Amino acid sequence: MKKYLAFFLPVICQTVVFYLFIIIPLEYFLTEKYSFLKFIHPQQKTTLFLIIFTIVFLANYCQPQIRKIGQRLGLVLMVFLIIALLADQAYTEFYQRLQENPKIYSLSSDWSIVGMEIEIDGKNFGPAWQAGKVTVDDFQMQVKDWAEEKIIILQPHLPRFFTGELCVEKYNGRVSNCFPFTIRNPGELHQE
Repeated sequence: MKKYLAFFLPVICQTVVFYLFIIIPLEYFLTEKYSFLKFIHPQQKTTLFLIIFTIVFLANYCQPQIRKIGQRLGLVLMVFLIIALLADQAYTEFYQRLQENPKIYSLSSDWSIVGMEIEIDGKNFGPAWQAGKVTVDDFQMQVKDWAEEKIIILQPHLPRFFTGELCVEKYNGRVSNCFPFTIRNPGELHQE
């Protein structure tokens, strides 16, 4: 029993440490910093954990040197595990606070004319019964449909034509990242 415990305890500690040091930056950069994904599904996280466990297990099983290092540095490994768990706790709280802010991923068009529908794709917009508002600079756009991950707006008749920034403001006053957006004169379209 001691032999199995001496083998599996370092393997499990190594797996958790590697997983946390991979998933924390991966999730942040893919979902928040560079907006490649809206979120990483729990199934994807589980699959990543199993892949890391398999790699660590095979490395420890097939390479006696790695196994010996893991057993010798057990205390250091436990310290790294505790640090990784504390970092994960802090990151989880930070990431949950980030989810309170709306985030725009894309617009169906970066310009509009009167009556044109624009679809805003993103996340954390809030529920339909607590719709916020969409603005281009100081002008409020007409909201046709509001959902947690998609908003459809219509451009009302505005007194001037300009290029500004389109932002989503959630019901609680939190404002999203902004995209450049042009309110165009319909007469310009005939000239193109």
